[in-house]
Amino acid sequence: MNFKGYSLILSLGGTRRQFVVAFYLVAIFFIIVSVALLHGLYFLNDHLLQWTTFTQAGELLASSHPLLYIWADFIWLFVLFSISLFIRSFWFNFGSIITLSLGAALLILLTSWFFLGDTSPVFDFILTNHLAFLHIMLGISLLLSLVTYLLMRNGPLENGGRIAWRLS
Repeated sequence: MNFKGYSLILSLGGTRRQFVVAFYLVAIFFIIVSVALLHGLYFLNDHLLQWTTFTQAGELLASSHPLLYIWADFIWLFVLFSISLFIRSFWFNFGSIITLSLGAALLILLTSWFFLGDTSPVFDFILTNHLAFLHIMLGISLLLSLVTYLLMRNGPLENGGRIAWRLS
């Protein structure tokens, strides 16, 4: 997410809410176009070109319904969008130090759990119940999108503007 036009939009009379809603609408449009382009390339490769074998996210699902393949790709693209949007808006609101500190702490926790904990039930669930896992990830993504909307609805005018303390 690029906030270069954020202050420009606000200076021209737009509201923060309009900025966020417009950004979501454009993102959903580009996700739909990306899914259509991706499946167009899958179709071209399978039926005309036959360059190589591409693995689709829908192949992990138990059903072979074509709309389920499209839905799985849409969910994965929306998950990537919402995670990156949340990280960018968190960084924009709270600054680099807090964002990087929380990111490092989260990375240490996840790395410790991966190497010291028992991850086999999680990976078994992901591989055996892939559709349920996709919808859990969709729910988390919708929650992150809601938090992002709440962060940016009354967002600061400059990067890191919500920080109460500053070094002078």
